[in-house]
Amino acid sequence: MDKNAMWNKMIGIIKQDVTPATGCTEPIALAYAAATAARELGEAVRFVDARVSANLMKNGMGVTVPGTGTPGLYIAAAVGALDGDAGAGLQVLKALTPDVVALGKQYVADGKVTVSVREDTPHVLYAEAVVYGENHRVRVVITDDHTNIVFVEKDGQVLLDQRTEAGSGEDPKIAFLHTLTLADIVDFAEHVPLADIAFLQEAERLNDQLSQEGLTGKYGLKIGYTLQQMVDKDLLSDDLSHRIQIRTVAASDARMGGAAFPAMTNSGSGNQGIAATEPVTVVADSLGVTPERRLRALALSSMVAIYAHGYLPKLSAFCAT
Repeated sequence: MDKNAMWNKMIGIIKQDVTPATGCTEPIALAYAAATAARELGEAVRFVDARVSANLMKNGMGVTVPGTGTPGLYIAAAVGALDGDAGAGLQVLKALTPDVVALGKQYVADGKVTVSVREDTPHVLYAEAVVYGENHRVRVVITDDHTNIVFVEKDGQVLLDQRTEAGSGEDPKIAFLHTLTLADIVDFAEHVPLADIAFLQEAERLNDQLSQEGLTGKYGLKIGYTLQQMVDKDLLSDDLSHRIQIRTVAASDARMGGAAFPAMTNSGSGNQGIAATEPVTVVADSLGVTPERRLRALALSSMVAIYAHGYLPKLSAFCAT
């Protein structure tokens, strides 16, 4: 393949796979399905019935949904259906109001939201939301990618059906990634025109903002904050390795703990996006490198993460931290 064509494909893939998401992407995928169903419903939502794959249930049951202070898939389905922005993709919950959150919690408490595992789906990533109103019912199904809506049905009438059997046909993106070598990716990162990768500055900004928020000690397990306290008390050395660990895990603390800030994801994972950018930020700050060198390092790290993920299932046995 011509080098320019190869680079253009890489740029397109990075733009596709490096996208912002507010909250852990598994509950957000369900919220997105629910919001899309509610938009098609055209009337007030009275009940939400959700079904997900076992892997999505595993990843989504313990993380706090941004803006709600509550973990799990029930609240994600509720607030997604009640006032999610179906046009915002992985930022579907970015504009929740306290009134909507309170109503969502009431729906959950009143048993108006159900979530179960769909045992018969072959898809590792599967989220289905069925919303009911006074007069109508809408079903929306997402498979294989967190915003990949493949089926929409209203009152028994199919509005969209792009379902495929899991593993039927090779994904063109994955096929392309499998043709690459690490040497190709390094050459790309070192020589691609800077203007073509300038968008990655936003990935660094968003994930470093999450890191700073995590260091306040208000979120999740507070691992980053606790380690920083140990450094401040001379119980842990203030070296580059520890700074990388602290700043990176602090961003994950904030994201998984419900901070109302978006993370820039990588391959559908916010934690993977954080791991691909925050260490680069910390090292670049420590070395005082030029803006160009920082940006090219971000391109290398982001593309290598995407390349590696091309050999992995969409949802792994553990959340992609």
